[in-house]
Amino acid sequence: MLYLKDYVFLGISYSLLVVTFSTLFQELIMNDSHHSSSLAHCSHDHKHDHDDHHGHEHGPNCQHAHEEPVKRHERFPMSEIQLEQLSNKSDQDLLNMASEFVALDEFGKALPVFEFLYKKMKNQKDNSEDFLNLRHQLALVYGIVNEHANALPLWSEMVDFHSASDDPVHQSAFIDASFALALSQEHLGLWQDFENTMKKALSVAEKANYDEEVANLCHELGDFYRNQNRLQEAFPVLEVACKLREKFNDVVGLSHAFTSMGFAYFENNEQEKASGFWEKALHLSKDENFADELADLKGILEEQLSILKNASLKNKLTQF
Repeated sequence: MLYLKDYVFLGISYSLLVVTFSTLFQELIMNDSHHSSSLAHCSHDHKHDHDDHHGHEHGPNCQHAHEEPVKRHERFPMSEIQLEQLSNKSDQDLLNMASEFVALDEFGKALPVFEFLYKKMKNQKDNSEDFLNLRHQLALVYGIVNEHANALPLWSEMVDFHSASDDPVHQSAFIDASFALALSQEHLGLWQDFENTMKKALSVAEKANYDEEVANLCHELGDFYRNQNRLQEAFPVLEVACKLREKFNDVVGLSHAFTSMGFAYFENNEQEKASGFWEKALHLSKDENFADELADLKGILEEQLSILKNASLKNKLTQF
């Protein structure tokens, strides 16, 4: 889990976002279409791994290297005739239509269908679980088609909804929605809002003793502080992320946490400490069980350590 400029090294692109959400949607929607209710209940169990969400794309203020999204991930412009045809369909038919588009990776075409159904149910003042699940699905699609300004108010509503309860299910959903909200805020360059959202989610996770979520949120905040050149704020939260992931024996997460800590020390002109954390991360990245997953990170670490060694050698020769 790296932040901003580090993604450039990883080569993370828009396509990874699509893979993440495509998998989620096929679980949410395709499974739901077989149920008997007008809008089937969501199968989302609110269990999430923030490390898997870090393939998201960011906004104009972002420094990631991005690929241009393919047209099927751009909003499909529907004509008045097509919209009128939607109005003649039942809720279940609309959901099935959107499901088919999702299965074909045609999120741009699924969007206006989801949007039409959402507005229809909202106008009917439908506050059922079906409506809440649909709102969640629509917010995800907005993110995929890069309409974060539209996604943001929906995530905000979900954060507010789940914040009203201390029930563990709602607490987990609150963290999930907060993280998604923060990604949209980040994309739009709303840095203070991003920080506030992440801090609130972290507070809930700490009080609920959700250590894995604490580790994820601390890591994300630490990289955010690094990007803001607030290194003294980055060190303590990154240290928490490292300690917790070490406790879980989370090889992949710990590799990224060590890497982030290394970058923090490197940016603080503490090359020896940076090298120490990168060496630890490199050792973990060679684990056969995670070789494919950590291949890109391994390349980054080898390159960074090589740069440090060459700089050290050059310095010694200069002094000589």
